[in-house]
Amino acid sequence: SGSCIDLKKSGEAWIGTGAGGSARVLTTHNFGSSWQSYDSPIVKGDFAGITSIHFRSVKNGMIAGGDLTDTESFTDNIAFTVDAGKTWELASKPSTPGAFYGSDFIRMKRRNVAIVAGPNGADISLDGGESWNKILDDNLWVVDLHPSGMGRLAGQKGNFFKVTLK
Repeated sequence: SGSCIDLKKSGEAWIGTGAGGSARVLTTHNFGSSWQSYDSPIVKGDFAGITSIHFRSVKNGMIAGGDLTDTESFTDNIAFTVDAGKTWELASKPSTPGAFYGSDFIRMKRRNVAIVAGPNGADISLDGGESWNKILDDNLWVVDLHPSGMGRLAGQKGNFFKVTLK
C-alpha cells in the first residue's frame, strides 16, 4: 500500500505491516538508527494486516487495513494509539464492511478526524474512532486530509472526490 509508512521531520517513522500472519507496527525515533516492533489488534492472515498508517502528532496515530479477501465482514480493521505506537486500541466498528486501503487522521477544531476508504466506500469519524458515518459508496483507495478541512479521496476508474469539513 502507498500509505503504510508515515514520516516526521523530527526523525520519527512508522511502518504498518501485513500479510503472512502479521499486523505489526515498526517504529523509529532516531531517523532509522534503531527500530522497535509492536503488535497491533488489526486482523491478521495471509492477505490481511495494516494497509495504512497516519500520525497526527508524534504520539497520536491511526492504523487501518483488514482482510483483503473478505469484502463483506466487519473485522478488527481500525485502531488508534496515544503512545507513539507502542499500544493500540481498536476503534468502534465502521459503517462500511470489508478492508480499508487508505486512511488519514488529523486534528481539526479540537476534534480528532479520521477517514478510511476501501473497495466498499469511505467512512468518517469526528470523534477519534468512537463513531463512524458512511460518506461514499465508491471503490476508493487513497485519502488525504489537511487540517484546514480540505481533503481528497481517489479510487478506481479515475474516481476523485473532494471533501470539505467544517
